[in-house]
Amino acid sequence: MDIDGATSLIQEEGIKPVQFAPSHIIDAVYQGNINKDPNRIKPNHKNPVMVLQSRYLTNNKPYCINGNHRLFEAYRNNDEQIEVYIFKDLEFVPFFYDVLSKATYFLEIDYHNVVNDKRYLLHSENGAFANEFK
Repeated sequence: MDIDGATSLIQEEGIKPVQFAPSHIIDAVYQGNINKDPNRIKPNHKNPVMVLQSRYLTNNKPYCINGNHRLFEAYRNNDEQIEVYIFKDLEFVPFFYDVLSKATYFLEIDYHNVVNDKRYLLHSENGAFANEFK
């Protein structure tokens, strides 16, 4: 994911963060991404805390793509609130680095639509394929 590109999109589109109690969003943090050695932590607050939530990639659960450590620290310090940018389903398509990643995501959507006979995110009742999103 292009985190710098996501940050630019946030600024260009004027997207606003959502306030969360860290205890309500801590499950978005993948513990393997947390550096627990204070000597190795390199603060980088250039980009905001960003979370994806996708029916197709994350089973509709939030997943932190940037700011894992900040979210973890806010939780550990019992902070009342933290600002988080949430991106759902098609909102994060522009963050893919390349056409192959985007195509793979659309393939996942297509697979879900066909196998489960669901038409989430499609504009046409008869549509089945994500190429309608061009």
